[in-house]
Amino acid sequence: MKVTSSILDFPRKTLSEDIWAYSTGDKENELPQLKSSVKFLIESTAKNYLTQLGFTLTVCNLYGGSASYQWSKNADIDVSLYAKGWPESTTENDITKYQEMFKDIKILYKDHEIHFFLKNPKDPNIEVSEAVYDVLNDEWVLPPLILPRHFDPDEYFKPFLKIAEKKAKKFDEVIGKLRRSWDVLKKSAEAEKDAKEPDLVIERIEKEKETIRECIVWLSDTFMAIRDKRYAMHDALREKMKQHTEIGRLERFQEPEIVWKYLDRAGYTEFLQKLHKLISTNRLENILAAYP
Repeated sequence: MKVTSSILDFPRKTLSEDIWAYSTGDKENELPQLKSSVKFLIESTAKNYLTQLGFTLTVCNLYGGSASYQWSKNADIDVSLYAKGWPESTTENDITKYQEMFKDIKILYKDHEIHFFLKNPKDPNIEVSEAVYDVLNDEWVLPPLILPRHFDPDEYFKPFLKIAEKKAKKFDEVIGKLRRSWDVLKKSAEAEKDAKEPDLVIERIEKEKETIRECIVWLSDTFMAIRDKRYAMHDALREKMKQHTEIGRLERFQEPEIVWKYLDRAGYTEFLQKLHKLISTNRLENILAAYP
């Protein structure tokens, strides 16, 4: 697994000037505002998609790494969208469908990808993050956390990092096994057409199919368990933050969050989400059926 940078990144003195604008020369003591070009892109895109669904944007929060002093180069810009206009007949399945639609929207601003997260209408507009910026009102809801100058994230979170590395290594191993089995399956299916001993080839094909099933089920189940544990932790912190917004900034960096960051930095989360869809929609069997 190749992680592009430190799991939290070392504290910086300023926010990324790709995204944020400083009006004075005292950048260390000034809270910047979102660049007008970024604000326009986020706001216009969100409103355009929501209008097509009959919704009205009410709250638009930019949060996460790009809004904190722990930002990394090419960091994603994460944006939560809260809207009104949901029909009374809207089901949880409908909400999930709309949310998936917004997850598929990826806009590139310079070297940063903008990701939209449409929130459940029942959710309070509180982000569990180290910093939150209100895009519509152009102001900080939760200013970026200033960590001590000599703060070392890798040292501070060492116990969690060891656990995360161990779990991430297992993901690496199973994904590698899955890819190898898929390659063998394709080659075996192709060889079966002219095989002198077709029964042996068919046996190999079935063996690789079973290996693929086992790998994908393990990856999907383990990934969803991590995701659910992370969501539960966020829900608990969100309740605390209703009383005090500072709670949850560093407290959120527990095992499920660190493991999630490892997977995300390695570019695995999107791949694992797709594997889960293959399982949950039974599409995997349809794909495997194409190989005799």
